[in-house]
Amino acid sequence: MRIFTILLSTILFGTSCSATYFYSTINTNDPYTYKTADGIFVQEGDSLDVTYSFFGENAPITIGIVNKMSRPVYIDWRKSGVIIDSIVSPFVGRPDNIQYDEEVDFNRYMNNPQGISYIRPYSKYERQVMELANFNFDKINKDYFASQHTEADRKGRNRQLNSIQYTENESPLLMKTYLSVYEGSSQIYDPLIFESDFYISELIKGGKHSGIQSFKDKQGDIFFVRYEKGKLFKKIGESTLKVTTVAVSNITSWAVEGAIRND
Repeated sequence: MRIFTILLSTILFGTSCSATYFYSTINTNDPYTYKTADGIFVQEGDSLDVTYSFFGENAPITIGIVNKMSRPVYIDWRKSGVIIDSIVSPFVGRPDNIQYDEEVDFNRYMNNPQGISYIRPYSKYERQVMELANFNFDKINKDYFASQHTEADRKGRNRQLNSIQYTENESPLLMKTYLSVYEGSSQIYDPLIFESDFYISELIKGGKHSGIQSFKDKQGDIFFVRYEKGKLFKKIGESTLKVTTVAVSNITSWAVEGAIRND
């Protein structure tokens, strides 16, 4: 049985050494979310479009909001976040001086560190809200990987790469995001909620310059994790979401071992 941990908002430190890279492709079966040819996930609405990208190291979650209306909208990042195995991690910690059952002067909080963003009419706003780090994919038994074609390199040379393919039920990561939006309302307790579901559909083991086409194209549906032997991990930020996995055959199942910490 293999145990490995995910930490949100994590930083590495230690001595330099050789590295192994793991590239993950993200997918969705959410009926209200689709993936574009560029790997960007889109949820369309009459008044708003919401986009998601995970490109980069440690799956940085970048959310874009397109305001189609003639009036501004407000995104409450404190009441938005990610859910993994029923454990909630908000994108921004809630400040103590705001009561959620009271009216709020939004002009006071426009695009400020407190956690509410102002989106002008007919405009787009984008923000990187969170990283996932230290997946420790290096703990997966090498026998689970097989040389096969991948979605990540399909538009390139379509080589057979050392990888594991997952269905949604088998995936090592199931994740739900939720976004709280106010359409010009001064009632902070009555947001519109936009939800989307994502999962890892393939995991590729390789080197730094693997030539994977979707990574070269900086598509929004691929991220990488770098593993270096001898590295130590130091937690930063307001909250930590700790999740462990147990590798069983070629299926990885998730179990919660910790919870959010508010230091």
